[in-house]
Amino acid sequence: MKVFEAAVFAVFVGCYGTSASGQSLVLKHAEVPYYPGLALASGLEGTVRVRATIRNGAVSDATVLESTGPGAFVKSTLANIRTWEFEEGVDTTFVTTFTYKMTDKVTDQPENPRLELSLPLQVHLFGSRPKTRTRNDPAAIPSKPPTK
Repeated sequence: MKVFEAAVFAVFVGCYGTSASGQSLVLKHAEVPYYPGLALASGLEGTVRVRATIRNGAVSDATVLESTGPGAFVKSTLANIRTWEFEEGVDTTFVTTFTYKMTDKVTDQPENPRLELSLPLQVHLFGSRPKTRTRNDPAAIPSKPPTK
């Protein structure tokens, strides 16, 4: 997991975009966004559009403009945006969109979502649904009974 985070962090640093005011934005730091676990396991998708206000390089306000899907997407999006840091002195407002989308792939074990970033204006997270376990599935049966 640490290698994944480090690789994604390297992609974040130095990403360029342009704000609505035409001011060049250089994203210096951001945490890795996440696909909420329950939404991922349930195969849920959604989109969250947020207006972010930047004051002196830090996010001072993030307002949800539109949201589809569960509230967990809003919570995940806002938590991530609040970690964004731009160059000192940047004062602007822009709209960004987080898209949470499922792939057709079903995996035996949960996987980290694939990210496509066009920061700061677009964040796409693509999750793969973990295989559903049933009682008859040998992997769902404990190897030994619990002890008292």
